[in-house]
Amino acid sequence: MIKNTQHISVEAIIEKMKHYCAYQERSQQQVRLRLLKFNINSFEKEQIIAKLIEDNFLNEERFAKALVSGKFNIKHWGRDKILVELRKHKVPEKLSKQALCLINKDNYEKIVLNEITKKHKQIKNENKFVVYNKLMRFAISKGFEHELVKDCLLHYLKITNEV
Repeated sequence: MIKNTQHISVEAIIEKMKHYCAYQERSQQQVRLRLLKFNINSFEKEQIIAKLIEDNFLNEERFAKALVSGKFNIKHWGRDKILVELRKHKVPEKLSKQALCLINKDNYEKIVLNEITKKHKQIKNENKFVVYNKLMRFAISKGFEHELVKDCLLHYLKITNEV
C-alpha cells in the first residue's frame, strides 16, 4: 500500500527521519534515498539533512566507524570489502581511511587465520593445491588483501603440515 505523502510538512518529515536515524547509524546517502518517498524538492531534502546533522542525528564519521566496526567484528570482512561498502554509501575517502585505521593489525591477522581455519574444516579431502586455491579465493572474497592472505595461508598450512 502506497501512502499519500503529499500533505506531510517538512517538520513532520524531519521527525520521521530523526526516528529513522535514531534506530541505527545512517549515512547521508541512506537518508537521501529514504527521502525519495516524500514528495519534496531537493532544496527541502538538503534542509532536512542539514537539520539532522545539526541535531546530531546524522554524522558521517560516526556512521563510518560503526560500519567498519560491525563489518569487521561481526561479519569478519576484510578492509577491501569494507571500503567498497563505504564507497557504496558515498562516505568521503578521508573518513573511510580514518575509520579503517581503527582496525587493530594483530586482531586483523587473527581474524584472517580464524576464517581460513573454519573454511579449511569445511573442505573435503582434496589435493593440497586445490585446498590452497579454495582457501585463497575464500579469504580474498571476504575482502582480505591478497598478500596478507597468502602470508597467513602459508603460515597456516605449515602449522597444519599441509605444505
